[in-house]
Amino acid sequence: MTEIKKIHKTTLAKIIGAIYGTLGFFISIILAALVGGNIVSRADFTGSAITVLLFHIGGGMLFGALTFFIAGAIGWVIGYIIASIYNFAAKKIGGVKIEIEESLD
Repeated sequence: MTEIKKIHKTTLAKIIGAIYGTLGFFISIILAALVGGNIVSRADFTGSAITVLLFHIGGGMLFGALTFFIAGAIGWVIGYIIASIYNFAAKKIGGVKIEIEESLD
């Protein structure tokens, strides 16, 4: 058995920040496309459907870039806090024990 006694705070923070940022980017693009599709599908819609969809997808990409940085920053802070809490708890009660098996692949 191997025990994780300490997690380096900034490395966990970077990983969680990257995951949060990437998810935030793609979710904002999907939401923008869905909003554009909802506007086009309304019965009282008049105008060019392509223009509305492209506008919303473009806006979603811009908002996605902003969301990437904001969600990434929030994820970084959360990752740092989680690593700090884990390190404190691992010092007091012991770390997580894992079993590692080497593979010949």
